Amino acid sequence: MSSKKHYLIPIILAAYALLLLIGSTYPFFEWQLLEFSEWFASFESETRYVPRSDFILNILIYIPLGLLISILLRTRVEGSLLLVYSSLIAAGFALGMELIQSFIPSRAHSFIDLLMNSIGSFAGALIHHVTKKHSTLGKKLRSLRYSWFMKGRYAELGMVIIALWALSEISPLAPALKVSMLLNDFALFTQGLLDVSQWQWLNILSFGFEIFVLFYITECILVNKNSTQFIFGIFAGIIIYLKIPVADIQLSPDFFWGLILGIGLYFGFKNQTTKIRILLAIGALVSTYLIHQLNYPSHSSIENYTAFNWLPFDSDAKRINRVTEILNIAWTFLALSFLTLSLKQTYIKKNGAIGLGIVIIVAFITEWQQQFLQHTSADITEVLIAVFAWALPYFHPEIRRGLKN
Repeated sequence: MSSKKHYLIPIILAAYALLLLIGSTYPFFEWQLLEFSEWFASFESETRYVPRSDFILNILIYIPLGLLISILLRTRVEGSLLLVYSSLIAAGFALGMELIQSFIPSRAHSFIDLLMNSIGSFAGALIHHVTKKHSTLGKKLRSLRYSWFMKGRYAELGMVIIALWALSEISPLAPALKVSMLLNDFALFTQGLLDVSQWQWLNILSFGFEIFVLFYITECILVNKNSTQFIFGIFAGIIIYLKIPVADIQLSPDFFWGLILGIGLYFGFKNQTTKIRILLAIGALVSTYLIHQLNYPSHSSIENYTAFNWLPFDSDAKRINRVTEILNIAWTFLALSFLTLSLKQTYIKKNGAIGLGIVIIVAFITEWQQQFLQHTSADITEVLIAVFAWALPYFHPEIRRGLKN
């Protein structure tokens, strides 16, 4: 496999490692040198109860690192050694970050964090190991993939978008498997279906737009276009109901009516031209993004404003809903890039660069505005995720090549 084909991997890996480094070493001052005994004691004293949000995020943020290292090393190391080396390198990086944090009094460091980071690193390397082309599982997955979905990276981008949407709906992954609770939540959900007083109209509109967009993306990537409504309809219904046992969220009538609205929009515009349907999907996606970002009441006084967080993956931002927000931003801007690329373009890179400028401005303004809204936090992390999600499809050589062909 040529290095040219994957020249982006070292760049992406370096950028991601830099983000982790910045997030782990902030603030960049007030360092103090410790004797070995003091340093080891500080590690011991920081072994503590880990909030669920930290537990999940410490695993998730190191999965991409393990995966990227595996992809980078696969031409040099093979078999189980690749899994071992990738996991050890990523875990070694995590150890380095914890060692650095031990010299910064304002940062917490512990063996528990290191363990969670190492688990995430191993999970990322394992994902690559079991899905690579020549593995047994990889062969089965490839066979299934080509029997259901179109060939090429563009179709795989669509699958990634749908997977990220599903994860955003069932995060923060807090299983609650009591049957009595599941039945009670479902009963409350059915009772509220016709109670208009419980409906949140903007939530219904936003979720309906999401479903409409995802229906269209599913149609674009399926081999059999006529099975779109069945496949994604069943999939979306399952994901919505899984919000109860997997995300521990009370299911609201908004999801049901949003699903109905999305299905209605999909069938209502199914006979329109491809260009019109793409433009409608883009409009729907932008609308749902703005609703997600700005549908909050304003603070009553300036004293209640929350300062903008300029540090990517800051530990102060490790709230349980942070994972959901990041996943939402990621799939939204990947989908926006997917849809705009679906329009026939002559100058893909140029249009991608122009779009990138617009994304930076819009994402930053909407994120900045969240300082003045209740129940939100303004964070540079989401701006960076939006920029990366938009740019990746436009500047990925295989996706561009597939569009031209």
